[in-house]
Amino acid sequence: MGGRFAGEAVVPESGGVPMRRRLSKQKGGRTQRAEARLTEEEYFEVRRRPAELGVSVARLMVESTLMGDRQTVSERRALVTAFLAARRQVAVAATNLNQLAKVANSTGRVPEEVAEAAERMERLGSVLDDAAERLSVSVASRR
Repeated sequence: MGGRFAGEAVVPESGGVPMRRRLSKQKGGRTQRAEARLTEEEYFEVRRRPAELGVSVARLMVESTLMGDRQTVSERRALVTAFLAARRQVAVAATNLNQLAKVANSTGRVPEEVAEAAERMERLGSVLDDAAERLSVSVASRR
């Protein structure tokens, strides 16, 4: 498994944040340590972001530094997880909308739930647009 990071993240079946993976072993080990003094606000922010991504503070600091301005491995995994969750939600919403259309076609009346289903599809479209924007920023930063 060469490189700095050991394997891919394990994405839970239910979606959500990928489970943590350890950094791969380095020949000679990791002998250096970095410390910083932070304000309470800075400390909260330094703890919040790794918690959202399901990684340790140390891992995110290493990834962020080594990746420069590009998206970190953990951020990329979180984005993939968000896409997969949105995909599942779109499939469910599309199935519901299809069932409502079938009822409308067979009975000649439009069910009340159509408006709610259409709104849900619009919300999911916004979620996907946001994720696509984050992905395009990620791809552009790799060039």
